[in-house]
Amino acid sequence: MRDPRNGSNGRPERPEWLRPAIPNDDPDVLAAFGAPAGALLPATPLRCSPGDRARALGARGRCLPTGLATLDEATRGGPRVGSFGVLGGAPGTGKTTLLCQVALHRLEAGDYVTLLAADEGPDGLLIRIGQLLGFDREALEQGDPEAREALALALEAYGARLELLDVADGWTLEEATDRLVVLAGSTPAFLGVDSIQTARAFGTDAAEGPRARADAVVHALKGAARRGVFVLATSELARGAYRSNDPTQRTHSLASFKESGSVEYGVDFALVLRSVTGEANLVDVEVAKNRLGPKPEFRLRLDHTRALFSEEGRPAEDSGAAQATKLLRDRAALREAVLATIRKNPTLRSKDAVCEAVPRRAKPVRDCLGVLLEEGRVVLTEGGYRVVESVENG
Repeated sequence: MRDPRNGSNGRPERPEWLRPAIPNDDPDVLAAFGAPAGALLPATPLRCSPGDRARALGARGRCLPTGLATLDEATRGGPRVGSFGVLGGAPGTGKTTLLCQVALHRLEAGDYVTLLAADEGPDGLLIRIGQLLGFDREALEQGDPEAREALALALEAYGARLELLDVADGWTLEEATDRLVVLAGSTPAFLGVDSIQTARAFGTDAAEGPRARADAVVHALKGAARRGVFVLATSELARGAYRSNDPTQRTHSLASFKESGSVEYGVDFALVLRSVTGEANLVDVEVAKNRLGPKPEFRLRLDHTRALFSEEGRPAEDSGAAQATKLLRDRAALREAVLATIRKNPTLRSKDAVCEAVPRRAKPVRDCLGVLLEEGRVVLTEGGYRVVESVENG
């Protein structure tokens, strides 16, 4: 029987009732503003008075744990309703596997979950979920009748709360979000997208170049989050983020998400996954951005049989001496970058000018320049800053 909430094409029709003055779609807020249950808000920016926003504060404060203990602790109990997160990493680091794991965790918590497949087809995502539920990957890949039927029965237990949509079937992020919000109603909703570089959204077909395309996808994902959906997407990283084992030779993690500078500013939290050298089953995770708290690092071990990541402690040398060594290397690299910039640009006359010329964050550059001036390694002349190549001892 056709879902009465769907149109003739099987996709949800937008409700006629739209109230542009409601600050968000939390059920308590909808009720306070007189909106009917299940109302779908427009994806365009909403207008409301500061007073209305004050009345709605905290309405999206509910925590939605991911099952990753360190991330949940860093976000004070888990990302909030309406959060937008991204999983970045080189090919083969386990981004899609981790996305499916978090999606299943939210599904078992009672959320409505939609996975939008673009990089990997929906069958591949379904097999990963089957592994997480304890089914044999080889049996599922070979289409074993008993395995297929058993997995089907296991998934039917979730009812309509799990959907896998395929970009190849024409689904866009906006359409997937519409459908998810309608089906979920007042229940928390999770949208998993694999990946930012390959998903489709309004404007991607006409986008001029990969960067503009990815920016359109990020804009659509932010729109989904504004409507109360917990969004988690995978993203490739630029090669500079993982081409070297030496952290000082890598691109800054938050600036390395491939073809989209909007990721750096648009997400609430960002995880960067890196395979541990010489360890096929270990992945180090850096919380490169977190609006809700600290930015820790942690390690995951992958059980390939179950497609399941489990968190484990890092060796003492990683958490102690190695971290100290990394800090020293980072400081040394920054120092050399500042010196090289001043040598190359002898007319820089202010700290702001040096900060703009050095491709690093401004505050560390400013602090480093201050230390170099105190040491006498750099001096300020009438023409600009100058590097003192040798310092006489007094």
